[in-house]
Amino acid sequence: RQSSAMLAALAAVIGASARQDSPATRFYYEHPSYIGPVAEQYNTSEHFTCTSQQPPDCVQQAKVKCDAVGWCRSFAVMTTDIPLAEHGTSNEVQLYRADFNESLPGHPRWTLYSIGDTPPPNPPAPTPNQPTWDQAFYCEVKKLAFEYAKQLMPSRPLSEAFDSLRLGASCNQTFRPKVSRTAPRPFGNHYNPSGGDAIIVDGLAGDDANPGTVDRPLKTIQAGVRVATATQTRSVELRAGTYFLGGPDGEGEVSLNSGVTLSSYDNEMAVVSGGVNLTGLSWARSAANPDILKAKLPPGLNLPALSTLFVGGRRAVRARYPNGNPETGGLHTPPNTGYLPSDSIKVTAKGVSPPCNWMNFSDAPKVPNFVYGTYLGGTMSAPWVPNYTSYWCGKWAQVAEVGYQVNASVASRWPTGDGMSGAVFTMTRGGSDVWANYQWEVASHDPTSHTLTLGRGGYQFPRAASTGYWFIENLLAELDTPSEWYLDAAAETLYYYPFPNQTAGMTSGTLEVVGTQLETLISARGSQAAPLTNVGVVRLGIAHSELTYLKDYEAPTGGGYSGHRGAAVVFEGVEFPTVSGCLFDGIGGNGVLFSRYVRNAVVEDSEFRFVGDAAILQLGATPLAQPWNATGGDQPWGTLILHNYIHDIGIYGKQGAGFVQALAGRSNLTNNVIFSGPRAGVEWLDGMGGGNHFMGNLLFALNRETTDHGCTNSWDRVPYLSRDPDSGVVTLGAALNTMARNFLICDYQCTWPLDHDDGSNTYFDSYNFLVYGGAKNFLGHSKTSMHNVYVLPDGKPIEGASVVSRTGGPTGGKHCANNDGAVPLPSPRASGYNETYAFNTCILASGDTSIYACDNCNPKALAGTVDATANNTFLIWGPNASLDIGLTCSGEKLNLPEYQQRGYDVGSTVAAAPPASVVLGWGRQLLGMP
Repeated sequence: RQSSAMLAALAAVIGASARQDSPATRFYYEHPSYIGPVAEQYNTSEHFTCTSQQPPDCVQQAKVKCDAVGWCRSFAVMTTDIPLAEHGTSNEVQLYRADFNESLPGHPRWTLYSIGDTPPPNPPAPTPNQPTWDQAFYCEVKKLAFEYAKQLMPSRPLSEAFDSLRLGASCNQTFRPKVSRTAPRPFGNHYNPSGGDAIIVDGLAGDDANPGTVDRPLKTIQAGVRVATATQTRSVELRAGTYFLGGPDGEGEVSLNSGVTLSSYDNEMAVVSGGVNLTGLSWARSAANPDILKAKLPPGLNLPALSTLFVGGRRAVRARYPNGNPETGGLHTPPNTGYLPSDSIKVTAKGVSPPCNWMNFSDAPKVPNFVYGTYLGGTMSAPWVPNYTSYWCGKWAQVAEVGYQVNASVASRWPTGDGMSGAVFTMTRGGSDVWANYQWEVASHDPTSHTLTLGRGGYQFPRAASTGYWFIENLLAELDTPSEWYLDAAAETLYYYPFPNQTAGMTSGTLEVVGTQLETLISARGSQAAPLTNVGVVRLGIAHSELTYLKDYEAPTGGGYSGHRGAAVVFEGVEFPTVSGCLFDGIGGNGVLFSRYVRNAVVEDSEFRFVGDAAILQLGATPLAQPWNATGGDQPWGTLILHNYIHDIGIYGKQGAGFVQALAGRSNLTNNVIFSGPRAGVEWLDGMGGGNHFMGNLLFALNRETTDHGCTNSWDRVPYLSRDPDSGVVTLGAALNTMARNFLICDYQCTWPLDHDDGSNTYFDSYNFLVYGGAKNFLGHSKTSMHNVYVLPDGKPIEGASVVSRTGGPTGGKHCANNDGAVPLPSPRASGYNETYAFNTCILASGDTSIYACDNCNPKALAGTVDATANNTFLIWGPNASLDIGLTCSGEKLNLPEYQQRGYDVGSTVAAAPPASVVLGWGRQLLGMP
């Protein structure tokens, strides 16, 4: 915080009266950021308010000056009678958010520019080789990303990618595809799985007594599977329409048998729903609030599974405080995040419970130069999942009671005692590392002491921390805004607050209303001893699965992740399963799960959107007695993830990613587009087996609600014994993983594009176009970064900063290569063994940045404590192409010539950067773009 004098100066906004006995001094402050089209409200009691940010029309003394190419600076004028000697001439003014009393995310400090009556001049025009990299260059990167997405997926409209890139909002682009979210999507040219021979199902005109022909279709999907199995017909094809599996009249989870593929008929679109059709309920206005409708539910519903309501094709919001829509907002959309600040909650009691099943890796086979046992604990409290199995014993979020601070009028609305039944308390992991979130059932409420007693929950992330941002949901008292809903399970009554244009459709029964009933819609379940083979889900819509975040979770590996072994579509004990050309929409948990024994699975040409947790999850298993022993074969191997369009993921679970892999090997992710998620787009939780390939993918707009992560993330805290599924050879450690020709934009709270975290090893990263981040190693070994282009690791954009930012602004690794190690000196190779960084190009915004940063290395004896580096090209934008860049070694800096004189980084050079168009052209070359 600033001095009292500075805070007093901030209070003296422009126009404040100066004391008569002292002349006023005018101070000019500026910050060199692009001023975009979205208005930002600042706290007027402390400085000023800018209500319009379309240059140059900012009001109330906020000024913007721009040159012809859009390089803008904003400045504020402040008049105060504080003596100049007391005020100082080199202070920096830090803006503060009134609601959180912390530094305003997304903005650097406002620096004192001049004193007196002369305002700042117009900013200097960029030099020819200096792009406006804070926003203008960012827009060029975004346009290139959208062009690459179209190259990868020419048949998709990609309107969601356009919006997520903010090409219209921030870059004034007008070529947005005009596609409605609820409109049916073409699936593209997919093969006809039946080859003309299929069992036909028609939910409207069919009868299960029919043979399943086009003229005489069956009615239910399971009947179609049964007939197809009996007649050895390969395909069951569904006529157009929605097949509601839930409710008393639904058929429930569909189980596939070997050789059966479930698909839409011809070019029609069939949707398999895990919900019950509630359209046409008898809605009436609530006596308490006539804007709210309520209806009695039909008998026979699974009320605990009615955790999500869809109205008119859109997911409604469970009534909550504070208001917020998890599909469209969150911690990345300040000031309207839908969360309360972390300082308004505190833990007042912790739970005591039996220990969990600890996965003891202490007797695991040893590998030279491998850093073992990071964060291994002892016993873990797991009160609500007695069979919880975890690497992370001792790190449980043992929260039994919390005290809160909210407005008294708000707390008085909430039920007391156990009247909170059904309410859910959600909180992020607190502290500077906001890595995930937790959910708990609320057991009771004491408004006198302002405490909530919590029940089942807290296991959705395996490591505890201080309190974080929070909200509470599923309270009738908080049903106060359109699109919110509430279920009174005891009274079997549904409440909904409609938009004005929805009321007539609700009461007339013409507006579709769907409530969730099932977690898993389609499954194929065999075993390693008796696997199913050649099953498929093709050209189908998969929708309306229930929330899963209060179901059982497990943390079976060394990655910092808990997962639920369940999904809308589940394959376990299956060889050659396929998901192709499907649309997963409105999923409450995971989209697709490959569990335990799975071989040669394929997910291709599918779209996943508005998914509660992970789009695709691979989750193997190892014996509890020897958790490092993966030779038994109960792991997925050989999965292909190809040409998928994955976005708006992690709606509820903030570790939700496009693809998550735990205890699986030899996966291939190629040409996927993944964006709009709270954390990484791809997670490898361990190095079991290795041999993974990640090529040609586009990732952006990730890490929107968490910190200290990357577009992708890998862990490998313990080595595994694994058996090659083809040769049967047993190996210790991972086979080489390759990551090549990917386009990754490390925006929002992303720190590293390819985040090789705790213990990651045996990776070869090459020919990638990596924007806003450098290379990373943390406690790992045997990784190579070669022939990549790293762009502006020290120059991340202002746009996209979140309230969870570690620094009050965008985060980044800052260096071309970071080698972090927690092993104390004088341990040899303390910052990483066998790490190579060579033949890369790194473009920096500043000439005084350290190109390499190594923790725990020895500046007096570098051998064995730094990466092997050579033949890299470092390019500086702007006039300061300084040779002062170099190595920071345990806090001591050596410039590049000094470093090279000691025999390191041979062949590396420093020069001024070319124009931005040249840099973007390098990206085109790496990605195979014209």
